[in-house]
Amino acid sequence: MNNQRRTFVAKNIKTGFHSIWNVIPGDYKPEKNRFLEPLTVNQLARWKNLRDVITTLEAVGPLIPFDVYPQEKRVMSIEDALQIAKARGIGHESQGFTVNDPHFLRIQLMLEGFVPSYPSKTSIEKDVERFGLIESDAASDLEKWAEEDKACRVVVEPLCDVVSIRNRASQLLRIIANLQDESNEHVLESSGFQHIRRDKHKVIGKQYRNSYFVLPLKHNPAVDMTLNFSTKWFRNVFGYMTINPLDSRIREMRPHGNETALGSVRNVANLTSSILTGNAAPLINYNKRYEDEDTWLYTGVEDSLSQREEAMAYIGGYEHMFSNLTTKDGTPIGWDISSPSPFENEPKPVFLFHTLAGALFGSIFYRYGTTAAICKNCQNGFMAKTKGKQREFCSNSCRTQNYMKGR
Repeated sequence: MNNQRRTFVAKNIKTGFHSIWNVIPGDYKPEKNRFLEPLTVNQLARWKNLRDVITTLEAVGPLIPFDVYPQEKRVMSIEDALQIAKARGIGHESQGFTVNDPHFLRIQLMLEGFVPSYPSKTSIEKDVERFGLIESDAASDLEKWAEEDKACRVVVEPLCDVVSIRNRASQLLRIIANLQDESNEHVLESSGFQHIRRDKHKVIGKQYRNSYFVLPLKHNPAVDMTLNFSTKWFRNVFGYMTINPLDSRIREMRPHGNETALGSVRNVANLTSSILTGNAAPLINYNKRYEDEDTWLYTGVEDSLSQREEAMAYIGGYEHMFSNLTTKDGTPIGWDISSPSPFENEPKPVFLFHTLAGALFGSIFYRYGTTAAICKNCQNGFMAKTKGKQREFCSNSCRTQNYMKGR
């Protein structure tokens, strides 16, 4: 294939949210039969700005390259994509895609970490100019793809899905790395969680029934639906599924009657800022600092057992949930494991990852030849090889920052 750009970002007027566009060849197969390299895991779980995620997905492909819900229309022909790009956000041919909104795009890029953060305003503006579907004139690149591979297609992934996968992977790496220290009895707090006790906070209806260790996971798009949808949309869950299909699908897996549980992970709940504080979460206010933005969706881990026990239950429950995750129509997203062959010198189970997202989480959970480690500088988790000298830092920038602290 050629060296033209293949990955872009655009805003969907119908939802008000952004999507990542990724050109895939006509013979593209989403399945992976091997674990990801530590470098790839770290790139997918630790990207820090829009440029990082776009260049990473350009190299390794889309995370989930098919519809999680039939209504999504996540895959389009190269001809349709080219028509949209040429429309430049104007008229019916644009199909609702337009120029990016750097302010709101930055809010969507809430990055989970030991200390949560957002990309800088300057980096977002520069990256939009470089990778915006319309801003960077992607039509010329799409034309060349169409000439070289008439069967190639474009996967349009909701940015909310991409951020959710990144943030969940980042969180899991940090918890697993802290669990590996058998002397650490405060695994959750060491991983950045804060303890919210039920007897110290207001109970909101039937939702807030337990005490939790909580950590902000991502920006909560449900709050912003009032900015983008009429009453007609609220009566149709399709509106929310279009914005946030992966998390919508995970929520469908929760036990019947449980309004807060995270899918099938029974000791974990999705908690909004309104549940935690007792106050309604405000709508987006661009005059506020992004650091003060409190329309977050939190991961809440119950505190009924020890922190180590709750963390282990979380990791085990999440592995079971994601390995069995499917789209609404039953297409697998996670992975399958086959029995090893007795004729091999070193029999090992055979893994088939159905998507890049599945390969990412499978690589984090099973870690053949790798280990999860904690960065000495930023306290975040990262993947490292078990052979050779153990890495102490997740990146060169953290190594430099730590060196400067000691001067």
